[in-house]
Amino acid sequence: SYSTTTTTNKMAGRIDAETRRKANLRVLQRIDSNIVDLAITATHVVLYEFNNAKQRWEKKNVEGWLALTKRSEAPRFKLIVLNRSSTENLEVPITASFQMQVKEPYMIFRDSKASSSSGSGSSTNGGADESIRGIWFHDGKERDQIASYLE
Repeated sequence: SYSTTTTTNKMAGRIDAETRRKANLRVLQRIDSNIVDLAITATHVVLYEFNNAKQRWEKKNVEGWLALTKRSEAPRFKLIVLNRSSTENLEVPITASFQMQVKEPYMIFRDSKASSSSGSGSSTNGGADESIRGIWFHDGKERDQIASYLE
């Protein structure tokens, strides 16, 4: 009877994980109806932004669960942090301008905000609209898995 219990527990764990994955997918689809699947997730992350003037990392008001999502149309992938700190989630489309590298303890990324900013479209400030942001992961293994998925 021991092996039956162990098998049942393993199956229950798989079912619970799949149920949670589907529930998370539904939540994300309310944010973006073009999301079709979760590529990879991380349990807890915190967003930082590099302040060039002060030459230091500053914690932003974004922390929570991270998902790299697959979408039905371009951009095909989007990184989303479901924010526990406020109602504003982090949404980063993974486009050709997205650059990323791992520098302990962060996954640092840069993406042109041109798509989300309003303006004339002709930038003469030499890329000042690009911010350098870092995501701190509670679990370093999750950071490494997401970084290698994005490479």
